[in-house]
Amino acid sequence: MGMKYTRYARKYLRHLTAIFLLLTIVPGCEKTGYELLDPQSAGIWTLYNTGTGLPSNQIRDISGDKAGNLWVNFAGSGTASLDDETWTYYRTTNSDILSNAVTALGAAPDGTMIIGTTNGLSFISSSGVWDSYKDPAVSTMYINCIKVDSKGWIWVGTENQGFYVDSGTGFEQIYVSLFANVNAIEEDDAGNVFVGTDNGLLKWDGAGWSVLTTTEGLAANGVTALMLDSRDRLWIGTSGGLTVSYILRSVVYNLSLMNGTSGTFVRDIYEDRRGHIWFATWFDGLIRYDGVISHSYKVYNGFFEDDVNCIGEDSKGNMWFGLYSNGLVKYTLPLE
Repeated sequence: MGMKYTRYARKYLRHLTAIFLLLTIVPGCEKTGYELLDPQSAGIWTLYNTGTGLPSNQIRDISGDKAGNLWVNFAGSGTASLDDETWTYYRTTNSDILSNAVTALGAAPDGTMIIGTTNGLSFISSSGVWDSYKDPAVSTMYINCIKVDSKGWIWVGTENQGFYVDSGTGFEQIYVSLFANVNAIEEDDAGNVFVGTDNGLLKWDGAGWSVLTTTEGLAANGVTALMLDSRDRLWIGTSGGLTVSYILRSVVYNLSLMNGTSGTFVRDIYEDRRGHIWFATWFDGLIRYDGVISHSYKVYNGFFEDDVNCIGEDSKGNMWFGLYSNGLVKYTLPLE
C-alpha cells in the first residue's frame, strides 16, 4: 500500500527487541484472571441461536450486571441473564416485566438491572423484586438507550419523546422537538453527559447544554452510538458518516474505518480488555480497530451476518455480539 517494507521491518524489529529486554528484566508479573482462561477456547467464534435453545435470533442489547452476570435482550422474547452457562429467562409469563418487547439494558450500582421496552421501563433488583415506570403523559414510551452515570442518575433515551432523567427524586422528561429521538447516552471522565440524537450530539456540563454537529467536526449529525474508552476518548458512531469521531480533551477527531465510501451505520461501540475498539454496524458487520488499523468481519470473510446490533463482555473476558437476525456470537479473545 505504498509503504516501504524495509523501513517498517526495522522499526518492528526494534520494537520487538525492546519488548524482549523488558520481559527479561521483569519476569515475575502476576497473572490476571483473564490470562487463566482456557487457551483451547481462545480465538474461537461460537454462534448460539434458536437451534441451540435461544428464544429469538434477534438480539437487541447486551449488558453485564454488578454480580458479573451477562444480560441479553431477545426481541419479542423478554430478557435473560447468563450465570456461567445457565440462562435465567424473564418474560411476562413468569415475571413482572412490562413487556416481552425488550429494547435496552442498563446496570445500576446497587445491582438493579434496568430493562427498556417498547413502552416503558422495568427494574429488577439484585434480590429479584420488580418495579416499573411508564410516563402516563405520553402515549408510547419506546426506550432506545439507558445510562446510569457516576452520580447514580438514570438517563433514558426514547423514540420521539426526548429523554428522561432520574436524579433520585423521580423521572423528569426533557423534550425538544429537534432532538426528540435519542439513540445513545454516555458520560465522559469529567462528568459531562452526552446525548446522541438524530440531529446532533447534546452535551450537559452540569450547568447548561451545548450542541455538537458536523460544524464542530462530527462525521454526521445522526448520532447512534457512544462509548468512553480507557484513554478517556469519547467515541461517536453515526448513521451514514464516512468516518467515526472521538472527542479527546474537547477536540473532535475523525478516524476512517476503511470500509468504503458509502458511510457506516454504527449501532454500538465497545472496548475489549486489550484496548481494541469494536464497532457493531448495520451492513458492514463488525469492525475492530486495534489502534493502528481496522479489521473487518463480514459474511464475505466468514462472519455470521453483516448486521450487528450490540456488543458486550462477560466476567471471564469473553466478547458477545448480538446479531440482527442470526443469533448471539461468543468470542474468546486470544491470550496475547
